[in-house]
Amino acid sequence: MEGKGLTITVVVFFVVLAFAPSMNADMSISNFDPIPNLECTGDLTWLDCIPGSTITGEFNVENVGAPNSLLNWQIESYPEWGSWLFDPENGFGLTPEDGVMTVCVEIVLPEEPYNPELTGEIVVVNI
Repeated sequence: MEGKGLTITVVVFFVVLAFAPSMNADMSISNFDPIPNLECTGDLTWLDCIPGSTITGEFNVENVGAPNSLLNWQIESYPEWGSWLFDPENGFGLTPEDGVMTVCVEIVLPEEPYNPELTGEIVVVNI
């Protein structure tokens, strides 16, 4: 298939769920735990891909929240085309001090794409 490759663009989204600390009747904060904050970075774009081939990429997950906070995250959704594999597909107890965690992505492309340009999004959530 010369000169007729696929163009693939996948956007990585992240969803942050923040929880407020509990308050006493006198409005003082009690049982305050450091709050984690999820951040994802990286682009997944491939040009001139061959249908049926395997492509790879990566993006980063990081806890940019309060020091010593613990982030638990997982991949909630990804495009329906192709066969996707993430390593890791979730993480538990990631602290800001741990720095960036790299998520490796492997995709087996569909043999007969319905569109020469495949797009989609990966949604990563703070659980």
